[in-house]
Amino acid sequence: MLFNFRNLKPVYMKKILLISLIGLLFASPMMAQERDFSFQEKYEMGDTPELKIKTNDGFIDVYPTNSNTIEVFYIVKKRGRLVDMTRSELEEEMDVDVIYDKNQLEISIRNFKTSNWINWRDRYDVSFEVMVPKEISCSLKSSDGNVYLKGLSGAQYCKTSDGDIDVSFVKGDVKATTSDGDVFVKDIIGYAELKTSDGDVKARNILGDLSMATSDGNIDAFDVKGEVDAHTSDGNISFDALKGSLRAETSDGHIEGSIAELFELLDLKTTDGDIDVVIPEGLGLDLRLRGERIYTDLENFHRTTKDRSIQKSINGGGIEVSLRTTDGKISLSSK
Repeated sequence: MLFNFRNLKPVYMKKILLISLIGLLFASPMMAQERDFSFQEKYEMGDTPELKIKTNDGFIDVYPTNSNTIEVFYIVKKRGRLVDMTRSELEEEMDVDVIYDKNQLEISIRNFKTSNWINWRDRYDVSFEVMVPKEISCSLKSSDGNVYLKGLSGAQYCKTSDGDIDVSFVKGDVKATTSDGDVFVKDIIGYAELKTSDGDVKARNILGDLSMATSDGNIDAFDVKGEVDAHTSDGNISFDALKGSLRAETSDGHIEGSIAELFELLDLKTTDGDIDVVIPEGLGLDLRLRGERIYTDLENFHRTTKDRSIQKSINGGGIEVSLRTTDGKISLSSK
C-alpha cells in the first residue's frame, strides 16, 4: 500500500451573495453561487462538527467559511418555481427532521407518506446551499439531485441516485456514489472511492489511493499518486502522470495513458479494445503481454510481433506488467 490517508421570481423574494475564501492547502478564493432562497437557519458548532443532509428531490451545495457556524439556505420549489416560506410552513407540507448539538447537525427532508403518484406535480422539492466551517465532515444524500462540495478538511460522503457529484479541494477521505450521473473529483489528499452505474468517473490531482468504477461510462485518472483501481464494463480508461500502481479493466473499450512512476504492479485488461501504455524507462519488469498484435519499445527490448503472447523479464525483472486484450492490439513503450 503506497498511500492510505483514508449543485418568475416570487413577490417576497430573498437573495444572497455567498462568498468565502479558503486557505486549505491551495490558498485560492472559492465563490459560492448567487441564488434565491426560501428561508435560512444558523447553527453554532463546536470544534469537531459533522453535517448530515438528506433530501428527496433537490441539490446539495456545500462551501467553506472561516467561521464556526453552519448557515443553511433552504431552496424550496414547487412546479419549478421558488416558494417563499418559513420553516414551520415547510413542516406543514413535508416531514422535516432536524437534530442539532454543538458537534452535529442532521437535516432530513421527506415527502409525507400519504403522498402518491397522483399529486407528484404538486410536491415540493427542497435543495440546500450550506456554508460550513472548513474543518468538518459531511454526509450528503439526495435521491434526485446533484451534490457539490468544495474546500473542506475531513471525511466526506456524497450519494445521489439520479445526479452528478462534484468534489474538490478536500483534505480527507472521499466517498462519492451515484446511480445515474457523472462523478468528478479533484485536488484531494486522502483515499477516494468513486462509483456510478451510468456515467463517467474522472479524478484529477489525487494524493492517496483511488478506486473508480462505472458500469456504462469512461474513466479518467490524471495526476494520481497512490494505488489506483479502475473498472468499467462499457467504456474507455485513460490515465496520465500516475505515480504508483494501476489495476484497470474494461469489457468494451480502449485503455491508454502514461505512468510517471511505477511501483509494484501494472495490470490492464480489456476484452474488445487496444491497450497503449507509456512507462518510465530503465525499470526491472516481468512482462506478461497478450493481444492480436504486440509492439514493445523498451530499453533493451524493441519488438513487433504477431505472436499473441510475450512473457519475458527485462532488466532483471521485478515489477509485474500484465497487459491483456482478447480483440485488440498491445503497445508498450518507455520514455
